Amino acid sequence: MTATNFNNESMGLQQTIELENAVHSRGFNSIGEFALQKIKDEILKDMQESLRIMAVYEEKYEMSYQEFFEQFHQLTSFSVFEKEDDGMEWRAELEVLRINEKRLAKLL
Repeated sequence: MTATNFNNESMGLQQTIELENAVHSRGFNSIGEFALQKIKDEILKDMQESLRIMAVYEEKYEMSYQEFFEQFHQLTSFSVFEKEDDGMEWRAELEVLRINEKRLAKLL
């Protein structure tokens, strides 16, 4: 199914025309160009959130994730449960960031 077929099947002609007009009035040449920019913006927003969360852990432990991982057993100011929990969440955010970096690179 092409984008044109999708528009014709899921939207009425008048809706499609209004959508195109709205997109053009915002400086975009096409619905595809608009959609591409919006998804890039969403990915960047997700990346910023991951970086914000990671910064909380970097501030808490005063080190990067790699340093945290390497010094895990020497960190005696925190309980094992707390370190394990934080480590899993921190690593998950790193993975989300990497996935979004790859997605964004494919869209550029």
